[in-house]
Amino acid sequence: MIISTVHLKLSTKLSTRVDVKPSPVVAAFSSRGPNIVTPEILKPDLIAPGVNILAAWTDAKGPTGLDIDKRKVLFNIISGTSMPCPHVSGLAALVKAAHPQWRLAAIRSALMTTAYSTYEDESPLLDLATGSASNPFDHGKTTKFRCDPGKLYSVNDLNYPSFAATIPSSANCKTTVVFRRTLTNVGENGLTYRVSISSPRRAAMISVTPKTLVFRQKNEVKAYMLKVVAAHMWLGTNAFGRIEWSDGNNVVASPVADSWINATQD
Repeated sequence: MIISTVHLKLSTKLSTRVDVKPSPVVAAFSSRGPNIVTPEILKPDLIAPGVNILAAWTDAKGPTGLDIDKRKVLFNIISGTSMPCPHVSGLAALVKAAHPQWRLAAIRSALMTTAYSTYEDESPLLDLATGSASNPFDHGKTTKFRCDPGKLYSVNDLNYPSFAATIPSSANCKTTVVFRRTLTNVGENGLTYRVSISSPRRAAMISVTPKTLVFRQKNEVKAYMLKVVAAHMWLGTNAFGRIEWSDGNNVVASPVADSWINATQD
């Protein structure tokens, strides 16, 4: 609104938009999987807010970062990987404060297995790079976590909280990939967890044995096996599934990624 015709001034009303739908979404510039160096480890682990974040700013350069910008400001609106890092670091610090005895692997497990990757209606997060639904290579998990996850994965024998199966595309028959994992009860005594499985049925079938884990006491460790039976698919095909362990209150979730690659890459 122009409020003066002699000395031109522009008046605008500022407001904050809330409850924007869909939200959150995966940024177009977000780094993505698969893991080029070690495809057997699913990446990314997590994603977190990284677009247009209000953050502290150095007075050594102007807010645009250009040499001609001589302004000095205390804060700036920033996008990029430097923004998700403090978000996740802050969450890790909260977990460490609540559980000072936990090691780094336990903290990472808590963040990864209690984060979400869908909206409230269970549809996958939107990927702005494609305009379509995201997958575990895009989102990993989105950081909204429970400080008491119930169960934790450790790093013994690469006991990773997610699953990445690499299948030779040259195989003309079904290929079986087996994962063995252990879960540690960090919750109450006497909890029973049951698994639910989502399989990419056309490309692969996922099964878990046993389907129920009974924890009689805190810090008890239980083992299970996850098996992927993959069909013959074209080179470069990716398929995604998911498993969830739940006791009716806590949910420990892990994505499963199946990738058909050259045999020499495995």
